[in-house]
Amino acid sequence: MNENLRLDRPTEGTETSRVRAQLSRKASVESNCGKSPPVEPVSSGTEVALFHRLEKLEAELARTRGVLSTEVQARKQLQVELHESEQRFMVFMDNSPAMAFIKNEDGDYLFANKRWRSFFPHKLPGKEKWNDFLLHPRRTARQIRKDDQQLLATGTCSETVIQHLVKDGSSTWWLYIKFPMLDPRGRPFIGGMAVDITERRRTEEALRASENALADFFYNAPVGLHWLGADGRILRANRAEVRLLGYEIQEYVGRHISEFHVAPDFIREVLKQLRAGEITTYEARLRCKDGTIKHVLTDANVFWSKGRFMHARCFTRDMTDQRLRESQILAISEREQQRIGQDLHDELCQYLTAIKFKSGLLKRQLERHSPKEALQATAIEGMLNVATDRAHRLARGLHPVQVEASGLASALEELAANMAAVYRRHCVCVIHKPVLIHDNTTAIHLYRIAQEAIVNGLKHGKARKIIVTLAARRDAITLSVEDNGVGFSTQLPARNGMGLHIMNYRARTIGATLSLARRNRGGTVLTCTLPRHESRKSC
Repeated sequence: MNENLRLDRPTEGTETSRVRAQLSRKASVESNCGKSPPVEPVSSGTEVALFHRLEKLEAELARTRGVLSTEVQARKQLQVELHESEQRFMVFMDNSPAMAFIKNEDGDYLFANKRWRSFFPHKLPGKEKWNDFLLHPRRTARQIRKDDQQLLATGTCSETVIQHLVKDGSSTWWLYIKFPMLDPRGRPFIGGMAVDITERRRTEEALRASENALADFFYNAPVGLHWLGADGRILRANRAEVRLLGYEIQEYVGRHISEFHVAPDFIREVLKQLRAGEITTYEARLRCKDGTIKHVLTDANVFWSKGRFMHARCFTRDMTDQRLRESQILAISEREQQRIGQDLHDELCQYLTAIKFKSGLLKRQLERHSPKEALQATAIEGMLNVATDRAHRLARGLHPVQVEASGLASALEELAANMAAVYRRHCVCVIHKPVLIHDNTTAIHLYRIAQEAIVNGLKHGKARKIIVTLAARRDAITLSVEDNGVGFSTQLPARNGMGLHIMNYRARTIGATLSLARRNRGGTVLTCTLPRHESRKSC
């Protein structure tokens, strides 16, 4: 559009006069040149057509002027909005905590925000073109250039961590996020931002160092450590744990813990109690790779996350030597008791029987000569009978169980009868059906547990009634001692006395579990449960 075009709209009279003046000037020129062409008068119809044409031209010109005015205003508004948008973009970029930049395909920086420029002030040259070789060490610049070329070739975004050295000699770490761009003409560019991740990097390194220290502590701890999943599979184990059993790490981790227990059912029950939060310490017997058995004490605690069982952390201590020494002490004690019982039976009881015989002879002699003294001799004979009977019972208690299968049931019945006679309390033994135990060691331990429980109930619990029950179920043999006394603690710590400690040890020795519970009506129930698979010789 011609810039000299006048936009003032002429009136209809002015335009018509101008046309008429032009026609008059044309006729005058032709007359002055000596020509005498025929002059045709302009008809009124031609003038009307010319006027209509002029009106159309004037209307079209008016519409054009309106469109031009609108376009000019719109262009001015677009220029204002573009300027404001550019200003907002620059304000945003210059106030961004991240470095932002745009590069062309040759690697030259076309744009960089204030954060970027302030980070490289000592490296920016006097000219306007910058590239990575002017800003970074050559090796780093080559790697950046390679990444840029790959980004342009694949058209995918990339993330790279770059280390920058600052003036004080320390290092900062930046995460570069770059992405491909195309301008309206289709020319490729590279846009990017760099975020300072120095603190995060240091935190990650500190966390990694802490994890490495904890992993080293876990692996090299002198006590056996392992993690169990909720399903019982071993998730992790340290060197002491696998050395204890003679395995390699890869042979141990990933397998179910029950594969290494002598009593698989027992450890499954332990896992059930761990999931319910009912147990923290338990003793078990583990089978080593060479077939030997290790007695261990395990302390376990569960790591929960949002109410979900993540893993159980188990600390295993080898108690084999201690249990062996305790077993030897008990064996020595048992042999001494048997020896004392045998001595009581063979010597004291025989000696008392001889005195009783002598007193009988003396009584008969006194009856002939001094009836009053004979009465005293009769009393002495009665006392000797009681002493002999008690000595026999004491000897029987020290050497109670015979090897035959029915020995335990008979010994418990005799024990209850003896306790009732000695302490003058109601003490009975209930055998629901025949319980046959052929293993003499197991029978002796069960007998001693019952004996100790009865004595505890009579002496410490002040019980007036005690019921000893021996029963056989499909999966276990149970021995229970129930009393109506004042009761005592349901825990089994060492400070509660040697009696409870020894009972608990005897139960562990034969693979049984010991539990104490209070009766609702007062008193205590001690229960010893022996799994069937723990007494292979039991029927």
